[in-house]
Amino acid sequence: MKALHLAFLLLLLTSSIQAKTVINHPSFEFSNSGVTHIKKIELTRKETKLFIHCQFLPKWWVRFSKKTFIQDAVSGEKYFPEAMEGGDFDKEIFMGASGDSSFVLVFPALPKNVKKIHYGQDDKASIFGLSLNPRASGSPKESGIPARVQSWLDSEHARAKRKTLVDYSAAEFFSPDTARLIGYIKGYDRRAGFNTGMIYGKNEITNEDYPLVVNIHDDGRFEASIPMYFPKHTYVAFQRSIINFYLEPGQTLSMVLNWEEFLTADRLRNIRYRFKDIAFAGPSATINKDLNSVEIQTFDYKELQQAITKQKPDEFKKMLTVHWNTSKGRLEQEMSANPISPQAQAILRSEVDLAYAASMLDFLSNRESIARKDTANKIVRIKAAPDYYDFLKNMNLNDRTLLVAPDFWVFANRFEFTSALITLPDRYSRKPFHVFLFDELKLKAGADDRPYLDSLAALNNRLSKAASAAERFRLVSALNEPRQNFEKKYSKYLNQYETKYPAKKSPTIPERFLGDWVVKDSLLVNYFGLQHNLIYDILKARSLKYVFNSHLKGQKEEARNYLSTLERGMKNESVLQMVEAFYHRSYPAGVKAVYDLPAGKGTEIFRKVIDQYKGKMLFVDFWATSCGPCVASIKANKSVRSNYKGSKDIEFIFLTSAQESPEERYNAFVKEQELQHTYRLSADDFRYLRQLFKFNGIPRYVVINREGQVLNDDFAMHNFDGELKKLLAQQ
Repeated sequence: MKALHLAFLLLLLTSSIQAKTVINHPSFEFSNSGVTHIKKIELTRKETKLFIHCQFLPKWWVRFSKKTFIQDAVSGEKYFPEAMEGGDFDKEIFMGASGDSSFVLVFPALPKNVKKIHYGQDDKASIFGLSLNPRASGSPKESGIPARVQSWLDSEHARAKRKTLVDYSAAEFFSPDTARLIGYIKGYDRRAGFNTGMIYGKNEITNEDYPLVVNIHDDGRFEASIPMYFPKHTYVAFQRSIINFYLEPGQTLSMVLNWEEFLTADRLRNIRYRFKDIAFAGPSATINKDLNSVEIQTFDYKELQQAITKQKPDEFKKMLTVHWNTSKGRLEQEMSANPISPQAQAILRSEVDLAYAASMLDFLSNRESIARKDTANKIVRIKAAPDYYDFLKNMNLNDRTLLVAPDFWVFANRFEFTSALITLPDRYSRKPFHVFLFDELKLKAGADDRPYLDSLAALNNRLSKAASAAERFRLVSALNEPRQNFEKKYSKYLNQYETKYPAKKSPTIPERFLGDWVVKDSLLVNYFGLQHNLIYDILKARSLKYVFNSHLKGQKEEARNYLSTLERGMKNESVLQMVEAFYHRSYPAGVKAVYDLPAGKGTEIFRKVIDQYKGKMLFVDFWATSCGPCVASIKANKSVRSNYKGSKDIEFIFLTSAQESPEERYNAFVKEQELQHTYRLSADDFRYLRQLFKFNGIPRYVVINREGQVLNDDFAMHNFDGELKKLLAQQ
């Protein structure tokens, strides 16, 4: 009897063991997560356990939603977790010092016929084709380049227009032409979550944006054609991954990437990961390899922010100069120990100088903003002496290599809008009304005056950081109503003010801007101590976009006269040629303001949205919940939308990207603002629309006429009623 009992227990134990299937290091088809790794799967008749190992940054957190799922790879049926070990659902779980943590998720038992599963969270799978076969092992890895891909790369290189490098000192440095970026991602799968990349193309001289979609083929090949005006060290963005490259007009550059590095970049997503496993080919391959091998050290942004409230301008300049010289010394040491190409050396030196010069200028502009908020801080009120700008004399502002560096536009923007250049004596205006009231009459400002006065004081700084002419115009226009209310409140003092400070004759727009440049020309020599240079010519060229688009739109003859006068003070022939080309693009001969959408993927995507509203004038808003100005604009225009609700002639359309507008926040905002005709597109589709309408920043407003043509591709939404009248006059 005892022997029979032991046999029965042994049978039960054997049955229990046989009922559990353990898959260690399960094989899988593809993963787009560098954080989550499935180390083991246990299958029993009652449950399915996933043993998950997370690798992330120390002290950063992960979260497992109750919507985490495993999915039958064949039927698509999903199973959701019943329990969790090592943490709680929907709560932040912080990583330890190592950045590693392990968890167990318990799911319902799977049917016996399930052979492969996908793992994911919130309707998005991240690990695909996990095998439930204990004998299967390993994950997909691609070691080489397939012959058909290599053949394609070779044929693309053979077709390139230019196969030699540009001489930076020769006239050919400025040679507008199309370049090609091609490549291959080893291990790429369409399930990566993206099938496009983005290049934020820009002509820094004319300040024009050319966002470009990089098309990724199913087999991992990618390609893009890039309009270029001079050699450039820039980058391509694949989702959150940034990959730098150097390219010249007319050339073709190829780079072979490894999907494993994308997973590393995902794991280090809060640190800008530098891709290392890149194989470059083409005339500039050596320069790319050299640039990718050196990492320059620049001033820490957090340290800059701390210095603003604690250091005087001369103290900050002294401190930053030490940092600057140290970085240059380290760079020279590294380049001496590991010799690199002359072009790469020149570019890296320029990158160091531009980064620190921009920090010098950022210090001044940021402290001016803080001074308006922190009235008790005396440090931020100390003005910088003219010799603060001496660092500009130590830079060769005629060096073309400055234009090659990726952050040239940052320095150019900071220099263009530095307070010494934008705070010009106004030769046409009188003493401001609020100064007359509070400084001269000694009236006391009321609490209700504070928002208007603060906005007025902050205007210059906000204008300097505006991303576009439209945004600058919006900032100025936003003060119209508060100004009118302010003047109404103090109306009994207006006659006294008008008598003492009669209005001066307002100049024409060309007169005002040309007059400002006369003063700036003088400041360049007498305040900054600089001679005429290439960068200063470029600052003048960059200003044309704002003048043409915001003040002289449609006024071809006035624009011609303005440009001809401005050009008299410009000396660089290549810059002059570019501004002439820009003028002709801005005022094309014999072409109507209205235009048809060009053939292409972007138009196909856009047509699917707008064709159903044909016969109406459409105001299309490109926006995102993550974009503060976008959200503010939609809220501000709620009454405008209400006025036209049910209109037979006008419709408002809202387009956003799923990547920039998380679903929960998007749905809540749409409901709150009572938005109709809203579309949440894939990040890939939204990139094609950015390329179609050539915008890097949002919000952006496009107007489509009743026939489906583009009536205005940069509409001033903040002045809706006034701009609408202009549009209707064109019909």
